[in-house]
Amino acid sequence: MVCNHAPGKGYGVFATRDIPRGTVICRRLSIPALASKLGVSVDDLSALPSKLANRYLRNDLLCINHSCAPNCAISEVDDYHVWRTTEHIRRGEEMTKTYVHSVDFGFKTCKDRQSEIDHTPPWIFRCKCTICGSSESNRLESDKRRKEMALTKALVANAPDESLSLADRYKLTTRIISHAVAERVPGGVLRWWSVTPSRLPSSDRC
Repeated sequence: MVCNHAPGKGYGVFATRDIPRGTVICRRLSIPALASKLGVSVDDLSALPSKLANRYLRNDLLCINHSCAPNCAISEVDDYHVWRTTEHIRRGEEMTKTYVHSVDFGFKTCKDRQSEIDHTPPWIFRCKCTICGSSESNRLESDKRRKEMALTKALVANAPDESLSLADRYKLTTRIISHAVAERVPGGVLRWWSVTPSRLPSSDRC
């Protein structure tokens, strides 16, 4: 991958080859773990010599732009941040991640997501991702799917356990996941299920 000019965004990170979905593109020590390894405070990391910064902080990754339909995600494994592709990325395609990690972010409309970005310092910018920067008809279609995801989520989360049959729960779950895949926000759905496991029978929990 390489950091290059991204029209309308400044700079961005682009794939230099085709990258299959699920590929680990980087393992980077978390900030606290790196500070401990180098024997410095977290605040002192900003003063690292450029050679060390490039080695440990991967400055090229700092150029990765936000997207409401990202093709990369970060997970924490032990003391590392692991960067992985969540979609097949073609050579020359921009690599993106979400800057906002609230559970409900992926369920919101374009307007509401922008409002959350505006209130999440230091990430204050106008989103121009493949969804927010697309045509009005595409945005409206995306908003429709995400609204349905949010309504279905609320229905499952608030319904008494005995009011929904196992078949109904599977049906509603499948509806959310199918929309999430179309919107490329499966991480948000999985995070939501992970914090509300009691809403599903034990055999169905992720």
